[in-house]
Amino acid sequence: MKKLLIYTLCLTALIVVFVGCKQNTPQSNGQQNSQQQTENQGQNQSSTEAEKAVSDFLNDLKHENYASAKKYYKENLDNMADFHNQIESISPTVTNKLFSKLTDFTYTIEGSSISPDDPSKATVYVSMEYYDVGKAFETTMLEYIKNEITMTYDGKNDDDIEKKADEIIIEDIESSQKTSAQHIPVSLSFEKDSWKIEKMSSNPELLNILSGNILETINTLITTLNEND
Repeated sequence: MKKLLIYTLCLTALIVVFVGCKQNTPQSNGQQNSQQQTENQGQNQSSTEAEKAVSDFLNDLKHENYASAKKYYKENLDNMADFHNQIESISPTVTNKLFSKLTDFTYTIEGSSISPDDPSKATVYVSMEYYDVGKAFETTMLEYIKNEITMTYDGKNDDDIEKKADEIIIEDIESSQKTSAQHIPVSLSFEKDSWKIEKMSSNPELLNILSGNILETINTLITTLNEND
C-alpha cells in the first residue's frame, strides 16, 4: 500500500514543517526586557504590514518558494523542499498532481486588527478558494483498498497493483472541486522588526486549507469510526 502512504506523508510533512516542535524555555531578565522592547516596537507597526506579511507568505507557498516564505513564518520551512523530493521519488506523477492542486489556491485579504492587549500580536483575516482534495483522499482510501484486495486475489503482480493505484489516486485528485472559505483568521506576532505568522497549531483553519481539507476529512473519518465502535 505504498501509494496510499503518499497522502499520509503529505499530512506528516504539513504538520511537522508548519506546526514545528519548538520548546518553550524559561526567560531570563534579559529575555524579558527584549520581549518588552519587541512589544513596544510592535505598537508602531501598522495592520498593513501584517497583511503584507500574510499576503507574501501565501504567495510564496503558491509558488513553492519556501526559502522566501520562511521570512514570514516563525518556524523552519527548510524541510518542505526535501519532503517534496522524497515523495516525488516514490511517484512523480502523483506528487505533481497533488501539489498542483494544493498550491492552486487564491486568496483575498479581508482586513486585520492589532490586539488591544498586546500590540505585538495581530490577526489578519483572509478569504480563500482552494481544491478540496480531502474528498478525493476519502474516496481514494476506499477504492485503493478494494482494488488492491481484488487484484491480489486475481493473481496480479506488484507492478500491476502499483500502476492501478496511481490511476486511482490521480483520477481522484483530478476530480477534486474548488471550494471557498471566508474570514479565516491568521495569527501573527511582531518579532525582530517584522511580523511573523504563528506556527500552524495556532492557525488550524489555514493549515487545513493548505492541506486541501485533508486534515478535516481525516478528523471526520476518525470521528465516524469512533461513533460506530
